[in-house]
Amino acid sequence: MRKFLPLLAALIALPSFAAAQGAPISGEVTVAFGWVKKADGTKVNIAGKKLPFRATPIRTKNLTATNRELVQNGRELPALENPLKKLLSNVNTGSNPKEAADLIVYQADAGSNYGYVEFNPSSLDDINMISSGLNKPWSTMSFGMNYGSSSFSSFIIRWRCFKTNIDNPAPANDFSGEFADFGVKWTSALAQGSYVVEINVAQASVSTDDSSIYVAQQFREPRPNGQAEDGEGPFEYGVIDTVFNAGFPPTTGSSLDQFWYDWDPAPDGKYENTEIDVFDGNVANHVLTIKVASSGSVVSLTAADARKGIGRFVSGSLLSVLTAGDNNEFKINEDYFVARTSPVGSIEVDFIQTAQTITGIRVNGTAGVTISGCDQWVDIYDFTESKWVQLASQPNIPNGSNTFNESYGGTVPLSHFTGVVNHPFFGPIPVIRARVRFKNTNFNVARNWQMKLDQLQCTVNTP
Repeated sequence: MRKFLPLLAALIALPSFAAAQGAPISGEVTVAFGWVKKADGTKVNIAGKKLPFRATPIRTKNLTATNRELVQNGRELPALENPLKKLLSNVNTGSNPKEAADLIVYQADAGSNYGYVEFNPSSLDDINMISSGLNKPWSTMSFGMNYGSSSFSSFIIRWRCFKTNIDNPAPANDFSGEFADFGVKWTSALAQGSYVVEINVAQASVSTDDSSIYVAQQFREPRPNGQAEDGEGPFEYGVIDTVFNAGFPPTTGSSLDQFWYDWDPAPDGKYENTEIDVFDGNVANHVLTIKVASSGSVVSLTAADARKGIGRFVSGSLLSVLTAGDNNEFKINEDYFVARTSPVGSIEVDFIQTAQTITGIRVNGTAGVTISGCDQWVDIYDFTESKWVQLASQPNIPNGSNTFNESYGGTVPLSHFTGVVNHPFFGPIPVIRARVRFKNTNFNVARNWQMKLDQLQCTVNTP
């Protein structure tokens, strides 16, 4: 294991600075891969989500990192921030304005005195959020990056979020309890320089029941065309670096004055306690701000009814769609009386929804067909306008099962998706109605093939 980092930049009286030129950049990034863990421990795939962003140019200075083991063996350590959670007031500092509906639960961004370490495309920092962030969906996340190339090419930004730091035998990762691992593909051209980027991550539905967490940030090359993105491409070594809040400790929440520098001798995506580093005369915390929907929470709805929409019923009941992989599926055949150019089968599920106000809807599940070449859609019902609204389409799905995870991001008011229905046992109840529908694109196949739904779940965000 290394004991001291090579000299990355000399500390001189007039340090070098990196500054991005121009006005802030706005756009959206797509989640290229990844998952978040729900409260019950199941992983939800969030690939394909569109997340709006704003990138603000900043000035940064080049820093020198020193391995903590060396400091402990020979020199006095810098004072450490108290690791206990500090219940500080929600303040608004830095270049990213606070939205009225959001609550800052962690902020390491003083708005100035930013720094970066060259050759740092992968590092990890400890985060102590204030308790108001527990079990609340993250609405926005801000981070810093230094783009060092004079020409632009797209890249992957990956975040891995853990709950526990433990000592494992080298070279194993010293962090466990991972509750989120996802990455976005950045395609908007950037000028050479440094940025603070705020991303709206509400659709990702990230939340945690532990206020002490660890967040790793990685910059990687995308997989070549034709290969599925998994966030394991080569690191952007010498091209993109994480930016630090180098002048001051966090203003909301707390963090130890140290970070885990993935460099031994090159980034490998594993963070070891022998890789803890500090800065001489500067604070060693990633730029990071986490906001949550004020007083909001993620609520899993209870399925109340499952039925055939279009098609011919084969087998199944409400119990068939509650659990995936239990050999109990809701099955239908293609409808005889629907043109094959239209969807020929659909399965609908009602979910009891009693919240007075909701701020987001997500539908996920497992469905399948017994032939290849079918198109599949996921929809929710607008009770006000009496029509279905499409969440997502999946063309040309293969024979077998597939999973989906879709959230609504359109312009229809969310209140339209709750309506009262007359349940055969419960009587009138408020519900959200979702469905999966299918169309056969191979007209030469007999109409006895099957469509099936193994699981359908619905969650809502509440304010």
